[in-house]
Amino acid sequence: MSRLSRRLRWMFRRRTLRVETAGIRARFRRDCRADAMYLGDREQREEEQKTAVLEALRDDDVFYEIGAHIGVWTVFLARRLTRGEVHAFEPDRANRGQLEANLALNKLRHVTVHPIAIGDRSGKVELAVFAGRRDARHSLVLADDFDHTTEVDALRLDDVPQRLCIAEPTALKIDVEGSEGLVLAGATALLETAALRLIYVEFHARMRQTGWTEERFLDRLEEAGFRVAQEWMRKAQLQVLAVRG
Repeated sequence: MSRLSRRLRWMFRRRTLRVETAGIRARFRRDCRADAMYLGDREQREEEQKTAVLEALRDDDVFYEIGAHIGVWTVFLARRLTRGEVHAFEPDRANRGQLEANLALNKLRHVTVHPIAIGDRSGKVELAVFAGRRDARHSLVLADDFDHTTEVDALRLDDVPQRLCIAEPTALKIDVEGSEGLVLAGATALLETAALRLIYVEFHARMRQTGWTEERFLDRLEEAGFRVAQEWMRKAQLQVLAVRG
């Protein structure tokens, strides 16, 4: 191997990180400090939570990942659901670009990435954008310290299958920086379908600005036939895995 080849190989290794969760291996690009932070810290990667969800899935599940960011979950979901479907929803262009790069790096072609926000109404909405490169805090809920807003397309979850011509979900992950209640408000019909059997959600403090609380959210899930199977606390944020029945 030539000196140039060795140098290029070393540079490539430096810009990627190998991660294993629940026996599933994946590689990720780390082109900036934010990427390294999300990928390098075990707690930040949410390995316990991810393992619980991956182990609860069936091979043919249809998974909607709402708030996919750069694909720290998406890649593992796609590795797990080789006979199912993964639909990743990410409205921010920079995050979505890195998500698609990570999918390509792992040669995962059966994931559909949607440049759409999920909320309580379909149409154009304002997304609060933070200045940090590939920041994970972008939200439909305005915060005091966001940098600017940008207009993005949004859909109610109930409208997604018909509008995008895709299958209804059997599993959901909701990580939307405060608009968790808005997602649920737009899922009146889907929440009652027997096929939907698993929901993982991370709650954020900004959710209270929309009139929702963790208690109200979980009460609504219980009304629809779900029970909390596992829960975690990460940096004062409640994370819950709920299953039907």
